[in-house]
Amino acid sequence: MVLRSGSYTGDGSNPRTISIADIGGTPDFVHIMSNNDRAVFVTSVSTSGQTYFYTNDTVSYTGGITLGSNQFQVDAGTNVNASSAKYFWFAARNDAASDFSVGSYTGNGGTQSITSVGFQPMEILLITQRWLQELFQMDSLLEHMLVQTIILIHTGILHSKM
Repeated sequence: MVLRSGSYTGDGSNPRTISIADIGGTPDFVHIMSNNDRAVFVTSVSTSGQTYFYTNDTVSYTGGITLGSNQFQVDAGTNVNASSAKYFWFAARNDAASDFSVGSYTGNGGTQSITSVGFQPMEILLITQRWLQELFQMDSLLEHMLVQTIILIHTGILHSKM
């Protein structure tokens, strides 16, 4: 896995390109968060043109983040590029080292096996709506959470959209 992170200050432009140095291609996962609005993400297996929230009230919206080679683009939305807001992002790309996987599955309301990962994850992170709401209401924890999330992904996390 190739993992990069950074930050930017929103300028309200649409589109705005965020370059990702040395990621070696199109990222498979981009996560953006700020204290301005809800955290969002997009993956290489996301429905084309959709950006996803980590909450249940509105699952996704059109626009937001678009993946590109060694970059991603954001629109002028408050989740990704509101004027003067500070944003933290991280991006990951599968480099075929068998330590990172992005996928999706449809829940069935019961027990399921997820067998398409390709390796045995060391850790799986499940994020609930309440946990994120409490965390993002505390501005001082934003950067701390970004570092923790990067560490979790680097140790072999399976990220999946339910």
